[in-house]
Amino acid sequence: MHSWAIPSHTTVAYIAFWADSHRYTAAGRFSEPLHFISANDNPPSACGVNFGRECGIGGCIVGAIENHECYLRFWTRNIAAKIPTSSFHINTQSLGDIHQPLHVEDLLAGGNGICVSFSGVLNNLQHFWDTSIPEKLVGNYSLPGSQGWLLGSRGLSLGDPAGRASVWAGKANAWVCEVVVKGGVEELKERDLNGGYYEKIVPVVQLLAT
Repeated sequence: MHSWAIPSHTTVAYIAFWADSHRYTAAGRFSEPLHFISANDNPPSACGVNFGRECGIGGCIVGAIENHECYLRFWTRNIAAKIPTSSFHINTQSLGDIHQPLHVEDLLAGGNGICVSFSGVLNNLQHFWDTSIPEKLVGNYSLPGSQGWLLGSRGLSLGDPAGRASVWAGKANAWVCEVVVKGGVEELKERDLNGGYYEKIVPVVQLLAT
């Protein structure tokens, strides 16, 4: 990625990680709830996300995408205007988070409270969906793999950011019931996920990445 609103050339990954770190600072504490929307449903038997019900007073990921998309659209029409660099950073992070099913789920803090094993390593389920699973799929930190996913997104419309974000959130949340915890939480704790579980979710991870 070229130096768009940042002082030097860098990667999309760096920009996304910035937003993760920023929320733990005094200046970025407001952005903590903008990384998720907690669907108050009952997986694996019932999944569903309601923007009006679950996007609270502090905001949520759907509202974040809408707001920062508005900033960026204003900037493209008013090139001389100063748009906060954080808008680029947060929107980049949000677009990734909203396609991660557990960022659109309330169950045990979006999987943070579900301790499981992946390749013999113990951690929470959201961590593995955030990092270990996609990294294994593309061969750890693979630029060609990321570029391949990016090519699959070409031609997609970026109109109506709030409407599209709600649709993306709904689709990602549906995968919680259909794939992520399909057999229930206790079943996940009984086996290492780098096996049959991983093989079943690969097509879904590939789809969500594009």
